[in-house]
Amino acid sequence: MGRNFLLKIVVGAASLGMAVPVFAQESAPVPPPIRPAIRQEVQNARQEIKTNAEEKRTELKAAMEQKREEFKQKLDDSKKEVKTRIDAKKQELKDRLVKIKDEKKKAVVERIDGRLDALNAKRLEHFSAVLEKLGAVREKINTRVEKAAAKGLDVSAVRSMLAAADAAIATSETAIANQTAKTYTITVTDEATLRQNVGAARQALQADLKAVEQTVKDAREAVRKAATTLAGVPRVDEADTQPTAQPTI
Repeated sequence: MGRNFLLKIVVGAASLGMAVPVFAQESAPVPPPIRPAIRQEVQNARQEIKTNAEEKRTELKAAMEQKREEFKQKLDDSKKEVKTRIDAKKQELKDRLVKIKDEKKKAVVERIDGRLDALNAKRLEHFSAVLEKLGAVREKINTRVEKAAAKGLDVSAVRSMLAAADAAIATSETAIANQTAKTYTITVTDEATLRQNVGAARQALQADLKAVEQTVKDAREAVRKAATTLAGVPRVDEADTQPTAQPTI
């Protein structure tokens, strides 16, 4: 009996000894450590992407500033030119109003003529200010786009929207510049048609300003779409967070 008891102990010990290697084989292998050279390559690649993104942002900012300066210069040139034409137009209106006997009507027409030019200038100043703010918002969106791209996010759709926004802003700038060069002449034939002719000049100005305003609205909508598309990029907030508030028209 003692022999059987000893045999059971030996068999049990052998069984336990066999279990150890089995558990050792089933445990997960330990991954080898990343070599310093590979780690350095990854860091260099990330730094290169970041540097390229910063250079691109700088170039784009410089290009946007140059476009704004060119637009301002074009407006200034148009304003100087139109001022000379307005001064000449005032004198021409006085000459045409000679045929009108009612002095009060003549004064009213001259006053309305001046108001038309002033209203045109005032509205265009406002539209230009809105476009400048839209350009600043567009620049902020692009900054976020480049930071997101540097982190490997897909921002191709946002870049397409930004290109559309650039085109819309350029179209609006052209419309403003063209409108700046316009003047509105009140036709003077006789007293019977004077009121009608004044109304026609007003309507022409209002129609032109409405058309320019629509281009500004289109530009604002294009920038809004770019901002919305950027917000829809997965994990974009992890790359950067900046407000993209848009100006009102």
